Amino acid sequence: MKMKKLKFYLVGPIQFVEDFYSWRQETVEFLETLGHEGLMPWGEMYHTKELQREYKKWALEMKPEEYCSRVRKHMRANVLNFDINQVLNADGLIFYLPREVLTVGSFGEITLA
Repeated sequence: MKMKKLKFYLVGPIQFVEDFYSWRQETVEFLETLGHEGLMPWGEMYHTKELQREYKKWALEMKPEEYCSRVRKHMRANVLNFDINQVLNADGLIFYLPREVLTVGSFGEITLA
């Protein structure tokens, strides 16, 4: 009897850590050896050096209210819907929440699941 392929959404800090990716990649590889799938929250899609430069450019050129509005609009359009769909399509969560690291969306993702 073949076991159902399960999907696990990987929850953890992104914004306030230098390496948000490697633990997720290792977990995805491990899950694949078991015949399962790891779902990444925006992974490298939007957290690129190019986008970081763009955010910094916006921060230097705009008033704080305008900057926050632009970043919120970008997050809503490109990140939040992607993450929500990943959570809703997951069979379970795997999360890594070190006490010493701040996190923005992780608790919302856990609550949604």
